[in-house]
Amino acid sequence: EHVHKANGDEHVHKANGDEHVHKANDDKSISGVSETASQAANKKAIRRAKRKQQLAELDRYQVGAEINSMVDIEKFQEKLSLIKSRLPFPRLFILGLLAGWWLGLGVLFVSVIAGGIPVDVRNAWPMLPKLLTGLLFPVGISFISLFGGELFTGNSMSMLIGLYARRITVLQLLYNWFVVLVSNFAGAVFTVYIFGKLTYLYKTEPWLSYVRGTAVTKINLDPDVAFIRSIAANALVCTC
Repeated sequence: EHVHKANGDEHVHKANGDEHVHKANDDKSISGVSETASQAANKKAIRRAKRKQQLAELDRYQVGAEINSMVDIEKFQEKLSLIKSRLPFPRLFILGLLAGWWLGLGVLFVSVIAGGIPVDVRNAWPMLPKLLTGLLFPVGISFISLFGGELFTGNSMSMLIGLYARRITVLQLLYNWFVVLVSNFAGAVFTVYIFGKLTYLYKTEPWLSYVRGTAVTKINLDPDVAFIRSIAANALVCTC
């Protein structure tokens, strides 16, 4: 009888021991889950705090009632530079392609209208193509303002103002300029090639001589002349 009791006590101790082991393992599992949940919560809190800080930084640059005052314009451009510097690469590149697309369509529109002037009239009145180009090219710029896009000329002004105000870094400025310039070029070339080259838009006169003459004139410009002209062009377009 004592032996049975002893064996019974032994089984009870073993059962209690196993129960303690299971409880300890359960406690460890619960503790591990709690730590993982706590880490995830901390990461979310950090992201929320960072996002809140970014929004607060942007909210400091509110545009006042007098939109045309120089102070408000500068604050607005500082805010734009902050937004542009934080655009993810896919979005920045696609917006750059979109701006190149609109500019390409604008160039096609201008070249078809201005280049459609008969050659003898164009030679007698060389100001007519230039006048039509000046009047019609803003259509492409208007498309960017209406439908969106990242244009290098506009970013040249916005990002420089942000850099001067110490809202962005030199690296952020160069990164934005590089991505937007490459994507603008790619979008414009693709648009002109598809809708200009493949559709034989300039295969016949007077468009053929107009496009060739324009290209030859531009590539034969002296570097200093091209640079000075580009300053004037950029100043007129940089508001987009």
